[in-house]
Amino acid sequence: MPNNTFKRRELYDLLWPEPMKTLAARYDISDVALAKIYRRHGIPVPPRGYWAKIPAGKKAVRQSLPPRGLGMPEIIRIQTG
Repeated sequence: MPNNTFKRRELYDLLWPEPMKTLAARYDISDVALAKIYRRHGIPVPPRGYWAKIPAGKKAVRQSLPPRGLGMPEIIRIQTG
């Protein structure tokens, strides 16, 4: 069973090497639920077409992690089923 508690930076770093659907399956939640967690905590996700560019050898730009907003927690827990 994977650890479901992360710092904001850790969640950011987890998403960019693999698609959201793959990451969500690892934590036994839907990719839609995981996308909501990322959006709620102000963590950027790869844009549409990002994963198609990589195997095509095109430049895929990774957005930087913005600072936490006021009232946003540093520690994020992913609740599973």
